[in-house]
Amino acid sequence: GGGAVPEVGAGPFSLLAVRGLSAAHNTGFLGAQLNKLVVSGTGDRGTGGGGNRLVFALASNYMVDMGWLLSACPQLATADKVLVVHGHSDHDRVTSILSEAAAAGLTPPRFAQHAPPLPITFGTHHSKGFILGYEDGSVRVIIHTANYIYADCNNKTQGLWYQDFPPKDLESPRSSRFEESLLDYMGCLRLPGSWSPDVVSLIKGADFSSARVALVASVPGYHTGT
Repeated sequence: GGGAVPEVGAGPFSLLAVRGLSAAHNTGFLGAQLNKLVVSGTGDRGTGGGGNRLVFALASNYMVDMGWLLSACPQLATADKVLVVHGHSDHDRVTSILSEAAAAGLTPPRFAQHAPPLPITFGTHHSKGFILGYEDGSVRVIIHTANYIYADCNNKTQGLWYQDFPPKDLESPRSSRFEESLLDYMGCLRLPGSWSPDVVSLIKGADFSSARVALVASVPGYHTGT
């Protein structure tokens, strides 16, 4: 048809823009860009406008090229605290994450990296997305399919979903199914030190009752129950 293409976030999901495709195939929800979603200042969300400062960022992925991620999403480095959860097990990759973060001014205790423990031989940490917390207590959740490497985010078709959630007020429900699912998953990551209560506090402070999706998480291990 000849109708206008819905904007990013207007439909159930979007696609990341792909280098080399025509503008017609990279417009609206077909052309999402992480650097326009991972923003500091959410008065005009998606463009980085407004004065609502980014105070917390959790970036989760299997493969993380930290130098590239910070160049692609430079406003990550403006957050008060940044936690990168990844699937790397080799020492060199972990050292690279730390050194490339430090080059952007992200050092402990403001920055941490974490590889979740694997309870069995098989499996790895593979969840891809961001949890972004803002000064007013609002939260943006982004879930996508791309590793934090140049080729994945620029040269391949990748799916993306995101939604903004306001801070809880007196009329907000105490919790929601989305909130409980997100908290359950965060608990399985065994986040280090004070980072776990920071993440829990951030999530519990936001009202997820308007979530347009159900969160279906997966973690390695042996599981029982329904």
